[in-house]
Amino acid sequence: MRATNSLSLNASDTTKATYRMIYNQLVKFIQERKLEYLFISYFTLEHARAYKKWALYEKNLSVKTVNDSISHLAMFWDEAIETGLTQLNPFKVLPKAKRRDKDDSGKDVRFEPFTDKEMRLIFPWLKEQGMVNFVKFLAVIFYSWSRPIEILRLKVKDIEMDRDLYQLTK
Repeated sequence: MRATNSLSLNASDTTKATYRMIYNQLVKFIQERKLEYLFISYFTLEHARAYKKWALYEKNLSVKTVNDSISHLAMFWDEAIETGLTQLNPFKVLPKAKRRDKDDSGKDVRFEPFTDKEMRLIFPWLKEQGMVNFVKFLAVIFYSWSRPIEILRLKVKDIEMDRDLYQLTK
């Protein structure tokens, strides 16, 4: 399926990258389910439901990410309808994923950030334990609102403890 071509015509580089990511994700689903033989016109609501379930539970994507994917796939299918590749868009009628869909599974483990009140309790205790540099590190993360992925990408060279600085990189 190359429905992304005309959608990408006047799109920004970021949008094009998003289209490629969604497309590649769908291809991965199709390959894992051994559906390469399936013509787009035979891709049904059941396939779309299976994709949603796959994204939520097997790939453990967030509800928001899955819903964004479904919206993009609906756009791709609209384009396929315009070009005569299919007549129906299963992603248009697919119900959006809801938070409770994921919460019931027990697989959606999210870490909630500490509140300011909690940090005021934690920091003194860590200082008492002699973990002053760790307190500085946590404070930088907490007060800069760093995302988990940004924290994971941090390297020792990115941190200057003596100056209380760190640099986030892509």
